[in-house]
Amino acid sequence: MPAPINLESLKELRRQRKKAADDYRNTVARLEERAIARVKAAEDGSPVDPETAQTEDKADTDALTALQRTIEDLDTRIGRVEEVLNLDAAAATDPAEPEGQQEMGMRQNVQRTIIGVPFKQQLKAGGQFIHYMLTVGHAKKYGFQSALKYAKEGLGNTDVERALAAGGQTTGGALVPQQFVADLIELLRAATVVRRAGARTIDMATGNLTVPRLAGGATSAYMDELDDIGISQETFDDLQFNAKKLTTIVPVSNDLIRRAAMSVDQIVRDDLIASASRREDLAFLLGAGALKDPIGILNMGGGVVAGGAATLTGAINTLQSCELTLKNGNSRMIKPVWIFHPAVEAFLKGLTNEVGGYFFRDEMNTGKLSGYDYYTTTQLPTNLQTDGKGSYIFFVDMADILIGDAYTADIEVSYEGAYKGTDGEMVSAFQRDQTVFRIIREHDIQTRHQQSIAVADVDAWMPGGWTGMSAGAPFTTQTLNTSGSAAQSANPTNGTTTSGTSSSGTTGTTGS
Repeated sequence: MPAPINLESLKELRRQRKKAADDYRNTVARLEERAIARVKAAEDGSPVDPETAQTEDKADTDALTALQRTIEDLDTRIGRVEEVLNLDAAAATDPAEPEGQQEMGMRQNVQRTIIGVPFKQQLKAGGQFIHYMLTVGHAKKYGFQSALKYAKEGLGNTDVERALAAGGQTTGGALVPQQFVADLIELLRAATVVRRAGARTIDMATGNLTVPRLAGGATSAYMDELDDIGISQETFDDLQFNAKKLTTIVPVSNDLIRRAAMSVDQIVRDDLIASASRREDLAFLLGAGALKDPIGILNMGGGVVAGGAATLTGAINTLQSCELTLKNGNSRMIKPVWIFHPAVEAFLKGLTNEVGGYFFRDEMNTGKLSGYDYYTTTQLPTNLQTDGKGSYIFFVDMADILIGDAYTADIEVSYEGAYKGTDGEMVSAFQRDQTVFRIIREHDIQTRHQQSIAVADVDAWMPGGWTGMSAGAPFTTQTLNTSGSAAQSANPTNGTTTSGTSSSGTTGTTGS
């Protein structure tokens, strides 16, 4: 007879996992206690023999390995049981007997609960941050206690509920807990080319950070017997990280917040990506520091390569020159990558050899170029050079690119404020029935070695007949939909009036 799968079995599994976690913690504490004692003994002149130390630690080390396996196994079992219980709850379709008050009115895409106990949904990167942001907004409009219930029952997120309760935020302005900011950074890592390509993130907790680096090494020389040894000394300089403030405005329809609590996070998440990640990429790649933005990779003083002609030979020579620039500068070549515009990607994929075979396409279809990973972004310009068809190709060892992140985020929420749309026009959140979230983060970017950067300025490296050259495309806009009652409410036109008034009483106009 199969073992029963119910709430009691889930509680038992969680109890076993807690015990295993406690045992793991106690075992680590014993190992640390012995390690500290050995350090003190060594300082006192009585070091412990390594073999003796290994023998003393063997039992606890073996126990740690076993406990790790136990915890992993229990996590897997808990996940399976939670999934089965949620499936059972979703299959309960009798509308007359909802299992809990929170079931009433929920559509089928909403994750239900069992006996009033919410189960965590599997959140994508950034989901925790989005849930915290929405809950802070709910607290401002409906009060603190309502926000706690919203986090627990509406979003099914007890982590956010606990964080909000600990912080006591009620006004809508909130400093986001660090674990949720880290979740946002992971979201941006997937959406931002520079982060995704492998740039290293370091904690810049105070907003400023100084990282020493070796500027010049000591020298060695051969000499005869009795010759004086020449004096040489390493020289150092510093990398200075200074926090640059990035502000993001995310307007969200109140209809979404009211009616789709469990799915609105995906929409807000996408809007946040569209705004924050694109602006980050623009600064990390091309920033000049003149607009309070970081100094980007283009302006960090790396090697400059003259791009070849828009031919196969010119492309091969240019790519090889970029690679040789790094190698000749003794770059460590730990994580070298290419970054360029999709137009350059299309151009390279279309190059053929003398017999008509595509020269780069097969390799590029695997995500590599000349043996190295490549990434594309529309943030790069394609209207450089005198003919307006030029662009950049970056070849960078991303192991030497450091992003200093303050790991803080400040959220402010407004239901009555106004913001400037992508068309430059002011938009009233109150009139549009929107909630506006303002997010402030701080970061900076530096390179450990300029020799790890090569930038080629190429001309006409784009498919023939393509006419989409531009200074970069941080946003893609489309014509507003003004048909239908919902669209007319959000985007009123000159012909829309309120309460039967004349055209002088219109609620606003959209750009043509």
